[in-house]
Amino acid sequence: GRPVWFAFSPPESELDAALAAHTQALRRAHRLLLILAPRDARRGGALAARAIEMGFACARRTTDDDIAETTQIYIADAEDEPGLFLRLAPVSYLGGSLTPDAGTPGPVPAAALGSALVFGPHGGAGNCAFLEQLHRLGGGRRIAAPDEMGEAICALLSPETGAEAALKAWTLATEGS
Repeated sequence: GRPVWFAFSPPESELDAALAAHTQALRRAHRLLLILAPRDARRGGALAARAIEMGFACARRTTDDDIAETTQIYIADAEDEPGLFLRLAPVSYLGGSLTPDAGTPGPVPAAALGSALVFGPHGGAGNCAFLEQLHRLGGGRRIAAPDEMGEAICALLSPETGAEAALKAWTLATEGS
């Protein structure tokens, strides 16, 4: 019953942007949970320390921490497949899309699992056409800079807006199946 969003494979250079976006989004949804799967799962401990230093209540997958009602960030640092988290989160940020040449995970599986996407201008090889269509159809939000992430997350967490965007993303992703 809690609102959830997923930061899907952000590189180290985008972790602070994801944490800042969560801070902004928490102002509108105080029970909001961020599931953060860093690109380098070995950095989970350092990421948790940074988040705790910023005042967040954290739990980590590799240490089998429970997600309590007060947990604000769940660090998915076990190198699992992201499918579970993409199903849980109606909104996902496509990591690497704000950093040139960082590469991104494939957006089609995320959209096919029902997540509306937030993404930057750098979709990575092979993803740009899908992301452009997704943006044009309203199945996701393209942002130009890290400081726009929080507002895009908040907009898509609105039940009406997010459900419509997720449906459009799902339709586009499964159209060719």
